[in-house]
Amino acid sequence: MLYTATDVIDTYVYNSLRKMNDFGMSTAVGLYQSVVGCVLVLVSNWAVRRYDKESAIF
Repeated sequence: MLYTATDVIDTYVYNSLRKMNDFGMSTAVGLYQSVVGCVLVLVSNWAVRRYDKESAIF
């Protein structure tokens, strides 16, 4: 009953690939998730570097 409201990106990619055989959509959503994740890591690293340069990743 709550599946449509609580679906996350990972399960959407899995379901669109396995159940609906929609390879293009699952690839696009997976790429979008990767890009957003990379941007979040870079922004958080920038914020940490402004606070304490020794704690930043790079």
